[in-house]
Amino acid sequence: MCFMAVTKLNISLIKYIHLNPSSAGLVVKPEDWEFSSYREYIRLRKLDFINPMIILDQFRTEDEKGLEKARLNYQRFVEDYE
Repeated sequence: MCFMAVTKLNISLIKYIHLNPSSAGLVVKPEDWEFSSYREYIRLRKLDFINPMIILDQFRTEDEKGLEKARLNYQRFVEDYE
């Protein structure tokens, strides 16, 4: 099991990684890249060996306990790159 200290830098790095395929012009949207874990983060696919919770937990607020809201908040964070 891998433990990672969650920092703003790590969250920005994950965003950068998830945006790489679309930034490079390989796909239009980050979720279109078949080999990206971003698809697990926004629940388009579920693979047992990817656990997005370390990052998604950072997108929950006290009044937004739901995992789906965290996924949506993360998706907005990634897609708001302009």
